[in-house]
Amino acid sequence: MEEYKRGKAIARPDIKMGFARERKIRVIEPSEELRLALCNLLMVILIEPTIRHKVVSSAQPIIPYFHEAMLILAGFVRDPFPDLQVCAAEAIAQLCAEIPLFHQVLIPYATPFARILMANLRHKLAKVRLATIHGIWRTVAVEHASKCRGAGVEAIADLVGFQENNIVNTSSFYIPDTRINYFADLTRDKSIPVRRALSLCLADWFARLPDRRDHQPRIVAYILNFLIDDDAQVRDAAREGLDTAGDEWAREHEEKVREKKQYGVDGDSRCNHDPKGLPRPYVIERPPMGSRLIVRAFSNRFLQPALEELAHWRDKARSQSALLLCVLIVYCEEHLVQELPKIIHSVSKALAKIRREKYEIEQRNLVLRCCETLGRYAAPDTYLQFLSPRISGDLQVVPG
Repeated sequence: MEEYKRGKAIARPDIKMGFARERKIRVIEPSEELRLALCNLLMVILIEPTIRHKVVSSAQPIIPYFHEAMLILAGFVRDPFPDLQVCAAEAIAQLCAEIPLFHQVLIPYATPFARILMANLRHKLAKVRLATIHGIWRTVAVEHASKCRGAGVEAIADLVGFQENNIVNTSSFYIPDTRINYFADLTRDKSIPVRRALSLCLADWFARLPDRRDHQPRIVAYILNFLIDDDAQVRDAAREGLDTAGDEWAREHEEKVREKKQYGVDGDSRCNHDPKGLPRPYVIERPPMGSRLIVRAFSNRFLQPALEELAHWRDKARSQSALLLCVLIVYCEEHLVQELPKIIHSVSKALAKIRREKYEIEQRNLVLRCCETLGRYAAPDTYLQFLSPRISGDLQVVPG
């Protein structure tokens, strides 16, 4: 803190804390139970008068000290005691979600709260990660009515580890500047309740944030990733959020949708739209038109990474990318034909590596399942021109 006050270029503390293996924070009160009781007392002082009077006014005793109360809550989030971290995260979620009267007052604190909570997403205890997800969920969604956006949406870029290509922080010249993709880590979390909570959180942001159009491109890949989760409730939550956002997308693009429905051109007639043969249980029927339109609009952002990871050195990454590609094909249908050269090259490379490295037969079946799904929506004359040279061994296409 002293270095920051003197003007030294240092990394943001919330980013730095994400890499810390151990919390080195000096705690004045040594009793964990007393610190936990203090957090509960603070919430009673904040919430009870508001519920009783149904209004947030300067007449309430806590309002002149609201800033200090928020700083105390932020300190509780960073406390090394897990139960206190859970209590603080739940308190922040309750303030932001259950008491709309506080929304106007909480606007300046929404993004800082979301950022200071992020480090707890890597906690070793699932209950801390679960409470933290609920806290971040509610802080990001605090309504900023005057700007028609969520008050904490600036934290979404930090949660996905986003960095501008042409912007370099001053601190990067002196110390390493590495970002963490918290969402990518949590989609592989071993705890089902944690994945379920994150699925509900992303589905809510994807469909209900006032400025969701600005953030849907960053979230849609994780929504699709939850569609291939092993837990049915996680898949249902992701599908519901995607369908809700798709319905709204269809209403906003009513003319385009109406033309497709009136002229009966919802997909190429040569494609196989029969639900039989779809990659169950991840997709059980043809997705609604709105959902397909919204996924197609953003598919180019994550198609290439999914193709590259088909030949990843880790088994789990290869399996996940194959399933994700399979679901993406179902949503994009014949519109992925324009990417056939890229897809065929990546699939051929993955199959060659599976055969060369002698991976498990399950890996090969997943990649072949992608080919089978793609064949439902691509006419033979579109891919034979790319496959024939590979089958014949043309060295210009397949270097020897």
